[in-house]
Amino acid sequence: MTEEEIFHAVLEQDDPQERRRILEEHASQDPVLHRRVEALLASLEADFMHVHLQPPTEVLANPPAEPENREIGPYKLLQQIGEGGFGIVWMAEQTQPVQRKVALKIIKAGMDSKEVIARFEQERQALALMDHPNIARVLDAGTTTAGKPFFVMELVRGVPITRFADEHLLTPQDRLSLFIKVCRAVQHAHMKGVIHRDLKPSNILVTLHDGVPVPKVIDFGVAKAMQRRLTDKTLFTHFEQMVGTPLYMAPEQAELSGLDIDTRCDIYALGVLLYELLTGHTPFSQEELMRAGFDEMRRLIREREPKKPSTLLKTLAAATVSTVAGHRQSEPPKLIGLLRGDLDWIVMKAMEKDRRRRYETASALADDLQRHLDHEPVLARPPSTAYRLQKLLQKNRAAFITITLVALSLLAGLAVSTTLYVRLRVEKAQRTVEAAQFAIMSGEDEWITAAIRECGSAGVPQTFIGLLLAEQHLIQGRVEEAISTLEDLVHEAPKSIPARALLATAHDLVDDKRGYTRVMASLAEAQPKEREDYLILGHALSHSEDARERQRGVDYMVHAIQKMRDSPMARVLLAEARTRQAVHAHSLEEIQEAIADINAARGWQRHGIAVLAISAWAHAVGAQIAQEKSQPALSQQYLAISQTDGEQLATFTSYYAEKYLKLQKAIFSEMGKP
Repeated sequence: MTEEEIFHAVLEQDDPQERRRILEEHASQDPVLHRRVEALLASLEADFMHVHLQPPTEVLANPPAEPENREIGPYKLLQQIGEGGFGIVWMAEQTQPVQRKVALKIIKAGMDSKEVIARFEQERQALALMDHPNIARVLDAGTTTAGKPFFVMELVRGVPITRFADEHLLTPQDRLSLFIKVCRAVQHAHMKGVIHRDLKPSNILVTLHDGVPVPKVIDFGVAKAMQRRLTDKTLFTHFEQMVGTPLYMAPEQAELSGLDIDTRCDIYALGVLLYELLTGHTPFSQEELMRAGFDEMRRLIREREPKKPSTLLKTLAAATVSTVAGHRQSEPPKLIGLLRGDLDWIVMKAMEKDRRRRYETASALADDLQRHLDHEPVLARPPSTAYRLQKLLQKNRAAFITITLVALSLLAGLAVSTTLYVRLRVEKAQRTVEAAQFAIMSGEDEWITAAIRECGSAGVPQTFIGLLLAEQHLIQGRVEEAISTLEDLVHEAPKSIPARALLATAHDLVDDKRGYTRVMASLAEAQPKEREDYLILGHALSHSEDARERQRGVDYMVHAIQKMRDSPMARVLLAEARTRQAVHAHSLEEIQEAIADINAARGWQRHGIAVLAISAWAHAVGAQIAQEKSQPALSQQYLAISQTDGEQLATFTSYYAEKYLKLQKAIFSEMGKP
């Protein structure tokens, strides 16, 4: 059985003993699988992998077993108020040197108490220095007579901040004011050198002091003091390296790459908390992460961009949005309008995947929220067009690959056809190559395979057949097979510039920068001779991260067109390279050059798939850049052309057309267009 199947089979059982039996039956022979399923099950308990501190006045439905010793030093244990996977929390009464109620957390047996005490000693001074009204102070730490580590903290009689806000029907403005206090508290801790690493509603309790809500951040410093062994039921307890709760976890915490975690992971968690306070939902749902499994969950946290708060509300069911708005004393349209703009920008800046683009400090986040409340301009702004287009390149890599490959396949087909026509004068060979090119554009695997087989029968050289096979693999997403085919081709024809250039492009399309650099280095001394050498090598150079190399690639392609021979296929390829250059440089001039090439190609092949696709893409990019550069009229002009070409492209039923339309939709979505 798979991890997911075992998890669901165990979950169907209510009896703990039966759950344990099923788990042991199906996973006892695989320790890793056993540990993963056990962690997933543990994560379902108590607010998604965290212990609840319940109000001490509540009567527990199942009274806990009495401890062997009711007293730990000067602390008398009164009532258990919470339990995690590795710790039990008690309300206790301190008898000396002062009398007061405290929360005492006892570390369960099995942990290295010497290591824990050493960590506590290292951080006790920093924790003692924290003196903030919105932070629950850590008061003491030590070990019991039985050698079990414990620590003592301020007893907070409160409820999680999201629950408090909903129960008291706080308006969005009141929620922001309350949240700003939390940010100030987190900033105070950061200035003392303490990173929380597990901020979430159950760690931020709110109580009323003389009718005024006061948030308290609890458990500060424990994760850092305990390093990779936390007393609460957080996921990393089971997997050693993941520190935090997945719903609120920063991408770098899910990376497991040894990347140093700094205060910006707390900024991300604050962004998620703000998202939840405003919308009633977290960016990812608990159910979605639980279904995903460990590795897929980590990938989602690291890679998938969350919807903006206002966008999320627009996608929810009407009844759900009405409930959310009601908890905020608002109406759905009014609430969505309130979130659109400043609050969308602030939340998304705090939750940037790239931590370098987040707020530098919790105080900066609080200041921007205060500016919003004071109706002043906020510092958060939507990411630049260049940045958004770069993200689109990453998120829609499959569609971009298809754009590149169709252009490349057209070009390679032109090279094959021209060479065969000039050198062999074999009409049948030329026709079969053209048929293979048309088949590749369709994306239909069986048709492509049959067409390439015909090329072999018609006497087409193996070098050209190898190029066609590589294109087939790439356009169907079989990247490793494509690279393998091209490697063999390069081995057989080491002087072939098109084969090496296409191999370099293939490495880049799968984001293998090392492979791309390695192959391009072998082309450093290459001297293109044929027109097709200039075009394909130039296109490979257009994928470089170096602006000078990209420009050299464009220059090669211009040379092939102006000094050798022009053609619609060459113009399409050049337009694709220039559009890519415009994305990197955020250049309106570059996109205008690309559009000029497209218009030149239209003179020969007005309604070809490649012409329409590159045109629709280039004009969509141009519309976004023009919008960013405050040229609305030009933006609308480009947008209209992009939409018209996209509609014509939709009349084709090819694999390529479907891929492109998905990309165009993503670009328009970024622009806020229908």
